[in-house]
Amino acid sequence: MKHTYHVHLWYAYRFVHNHKFKTPWKTGMKTHLADGMKDFFDPNIEGKKSAQSAVSTAKRDLLKKFEKELKEECEKHH
Repeated sequence: MKHTYHVHLWYAYRFVHNHKFKTPWKTGMKTHLADGMKDFFDPNIEGKKSAQSAVSTAKRDLLKKFEKELKEECEKHH
């Protein structure tokens, strides 16, 4: 029997400007993490590596999103 598992990335963030909190805490979940087009991961060594790659890609995507939002927030407060 083939088993698969899904990976979800939960995150919490808030923006800080000049050491002062500018937004309340926000939480979210990034789902459908994929390594290329593959969004399921077998419970074996290859599946684990593929899942780790999907999480790394998702983290990079979130960082880009946060940097864009931070820039917009900073422009509002200047």
